[in-house]
Amino acid sequence: MSELAYQLSTQQRALARDWLFIDQVRDKAARQRHFECAQRLAARLIAGNY
Repeated sequence: MSELAYQLSTQQRALARDWLFIDQVRDKAARQRHFECAQRLAARLIAGNY
């Protein structure tokens, strides 16, 4: 598994958790950050830029 694929799977696992933080504001921000990172990594995998 490439490093990029590993990072993508890590991001997907983080997003799949029921909760990241008890504080809803921090949780929402963290989920958005994880989602955006996962999107960038997936785009790189699809484009073959890894």
